[in-house]
Amino acid sequence: MRSFLTVLCLALALPASARSHVVAPADIEARMLEAKAARARDIATVMDVLSSPELAWVAREADIDVERLRGAIPALTSDELEDLAARARALELDPAAGTGKTTYLVVGAAIVVLIIVIAASSGGSGY
Repeated sequence: MRSFLTVLCLALALPASARSHVVAPADIEARMLEAKAARARDIATVMDVLSSPELAWVAREADIDVERLRGAIPALTSDELEDLAARARALELDPAAGTGKTTYLVVGAAIVVLIIVIAASSGGSGY
């Protein structure tokens, strides 16, 4: 009993900041909602690129099934998805990259290749 009281006294003697090291549930929920919203934006961005006529042409020329690519998108990790979405946004927003068909095709093809490589390394089937 004496050791219990000693431990209790020591615990109560700690400053409040040392006792409240746990993240508040509201903060955890806010971060989770933020991550979920970012992932949804990234998926939409990549899906938009996969829906473009230019990318459809690249996929057709390479004999790649775009529907299978779309199906692989949700299985990507958040980091992989963020990387692909950043490439897609750069394609649309970077004035230095230009908006010509050649630039779009090159970046679009790179996105297709990345999806295939990521899906294959994650145990997905071939394309």
